[in-house]
Amino acid sequence: MKYSLTLPLLLALGGAAMAQMPGKMTTFVLAEKASAGYDRIIRKSTGRTEAVRHVTIRAAVEGQLVEVLFQEGAFVKEGELLLRIDPLRYEAAIKQAEATVAQLEAQLAYATSRANRFSTLAEQQAASQAARG
Repeated sequence: MKYSLTLPLLLALGGAAMAQMPGKMTTFVLAEKASAGYDRIIRKSTGRTEAVRHVTIRAAVEGQLVEVLFQEGAFVKEGELLLRIDPLRYEAAIKQAEATVAQLEAQLAYATSRANRFSTLAEQQAASQAARG
């Protein structure tokens, strides 16, 4: 009766080897020949990476963005062109400024010419007092 309870308990705790040889346990080991190589380990997990350095890009001018010349996460060098803005707005502003300069040069030339004319007439006393200024 005593053995009938002990045997199932021994089998449950250690298997048949313990039941046959009390005090000794048999361990089975699988061995495989070692070989050189790489094990491909792939881990799929959610995570977040963060850049070592952060850069804020501020436009010195306003305009419509036409082209992005870099890929996000790529290495860029100082002075490298990153974005292209639509040049039409600025080309029009340049032409308008050039036209204003030409207009002012024409006004200057006219005023200089008129001043020279009245200076000559004033020397000859051929101009009225109102025209002399």
